[in-house]
Amino acid sequence: MTIEGEDTAVPASPPLSAAELSVALDFFLASRTVPIADVAAWREGGVVALPGTGLEAGVPVTIRNGDAVVAEGHLVMLDDCCGVRITKTFISA
Repeated sequence: MTIEGEDTAVPASPPLSAAELSVALDFFLASRTVPIADVAAWREGGVVALPGTGLEAGVPVTIRNGDAVVAEGHLVMLDDCCGVRITKTFISA
């Protein structure tokens, strides 16, 4: 089956299930206000301190897709990495 266009025919793709799709998400850990002069002085390899004591269990995490908040949670420590325990979702079915 093809879909006819004005100049070209494009083969039709079978429909995808939601399980076959993926979305890019950002896991936001902290924010802080920084003077613009400090930002202008940043160089590769520099370090910016974040508020709090660092990556430890319980740190709040906001999960975003672009500007949209998808979920909130808290940082958890797994065997060899960090994870996020979801505490609230903002996804409508």
